[in-house]
Amino acid sequence: MVALRHSTSESRQGEPVEGAMYDAGQRTLDSAIGEAIRAARVAQGLTQGELATLLGVNRSTVVKHERGQRSVSLEGLLQIARALRVPLAALVPGATPTGSAEVRRAVQLLERRPDLAPAALAALDAALEQERRGASPG
Repeated sequence: MVALRHSTSESRQGEPVEGAMYDAGQRTLDSAIGEAIRAARVAQGLTQGELATLLGVNRSTVVKHERGQRSVSLEGLLQIARALRVPLAALVPGATPTGSAEVRRAVQLLERRPDLAPAALAALDAALEQERRGASPG
């Protein structure tokens, strides 16, 4: 099952919550990832329902990811990439061939060594969350 993480500025329906801080940067990233998921799904000839079945989630979850209305964790992205038979880098803006060599190597390592993924992705999620909140890592 894909691990989901709801933005604190959205309701469960993906609508902005009144009084919540709106994070436009996260929304842009979610939209870019969603567009990449949709493009990869269409290229594989899968419907949203078929992808949902492969992932063990509801079709509405796939719809919300593709629309950028719901964030997906890094572990969830890895599961989606496997289901769509694409490299993880194809779903992550900045990790494509135009991204840094270090990012590409890290993504390739996670694809080769899925046993490392949970710990590595948890650490990366924590670092990204710290950065998002403006805290310095370490």
